[in-house]
Amino acid sequence: MAANAGATVENMTTEGDGSAAYEAHITKTDGTHTTVKLDANYTITATEAGGQGGHGHGNETALTGDAATKVKAAVLAANAGATVENMTTEGDGSAAYEAHITKTDGTHTTVKLDANYTITATEAGGQGGH
Repeated sequence: MAANAGATVENMTTEGDGSAAYEAHITKTDGTHTTVKLDANYTITATEAGGQGGHGHGNETALTGDAATKVKAAVLAANAGATVENMTTEGDGSAAYEAHITKTDGTHTTVKLDANYTITATEAGGQGGH
């Protein structure tokens, strides 16, 4: 918040890909979404365009319509009672779609699906745990 006065923090997670210790997804006062990465000492190491639903990768977009309905149905069928935090296209080539969920035990998980809405991977870390 010190570096982004007036921003809204959408979520904060540990960062599981080794690029940082922590990651925060924020919405700035101008409405843009930003991902802020921090080291273990809580020093900002990177600020990237994209945030909630974008995860710092400009080639991911939030899902809407039929795709969102199908992804949500597949994810919840495999994770009964979970809360779907957001769903995006997956821009890194590892899957067609990605959903970030909070399971009933409070853990955050990333679920990847192929173009046929079949789950191909489930990874620890969710909202921003990319």
